Amino acid sequence: MDGYCLQGHMDEAMRVFNTMVDKGLHPNIASRIAGANLTSRGLFQSGRCRDAQELFNEMQTVGIIPNFRTYSVLLDGLCKNCHISEALSLFHMVERNGLDLNVVMYNILIDTFCKDKKLDTKRALFSNLSSKGLHPNIYSQLNDKILLFEK
Repeated sequence: MDGYCLQGHMDEAMRVFNTMVDKGLHPNIASRIAGANLTSRGLFQSGRCRDAQELFNEMQTVGIIPNFRTYSVLLDGLCKNCHISEALSLFHMVERNGLDLNVVMYNILIDTFCKDKKLDTKRALFSNLSSKGLHPNIYSQLNDKILLFEK
């Protein structure tokens, strides 16, 4: 699956994943989540955002609860494919549902808003880190320093 995803052959990667289950190879929950995350990332990289979102919905339908990596993959994929409003909706949904937001998720949005020159939104997110008990890492601090040179 990983090889297919790396080569952008997403239909083949999805076929392998589905064939495993069809042949009675039932991966444990952690493996299924990891496989879905890998496939979602590849779908996003191939520009197949709708397919990645459908995979996310299918996971939940069969009772697989997404973890923070799953949400990070979705958030990153949506941002990199210019679906910013959907990414923000996802971010706020995660927050509303009481799931743990982490500095990685903030960094994804901070980076996106820096690239889109939406500096006020970026600053608000950066400031919000400490109120959530999170501490900026080197990546978020670097993004904050870049703003000093863009003023």
